[in-house]
Amino acid sequence: MGNKNAKGYVKVKADGKDWTVVCDFNALCDFEEETGENAMDFLDRLSPADDTAGSKVSASQMRILFWCALKQHHPDATKAQAGQVMTAAPDALFRALDAALPEASDDGGAGEPAPGEG
Repeated sequence: MGNKNAKGYVKVKADGKDWTVVCDFNALCDFEEETGENAMDFLDRLSPADDTAGSKVSASQMRILFWCALKQHHPDATKAQAGQVMTAAPDALFRALDAALPEASDDGGAGEPAPGEG
């Protein structure tokens, strides 16, 4: 079971343990450092709007992104554990991305500066 919240993380239960998945800026940077690949380009390829998205990403890349997202709250997590959590909660990565990167309509005013800015 997951819990989407305004802080951009999702909680899942796998193998009797509670896990927190966070696809924040640090997780994306960790993904880039691990893979040498641009995280934003990778996320574009994951987009459901791209009819060929499934052929442009590998399971290993998805597990690395999930591992990087898991390590934000579980620094000792292994890639194998990330794979086990993904198996138990296959939609957790996409829910975490959705929580961390809300649509422009979710913020009530895309393009407007935040209070105190501008």
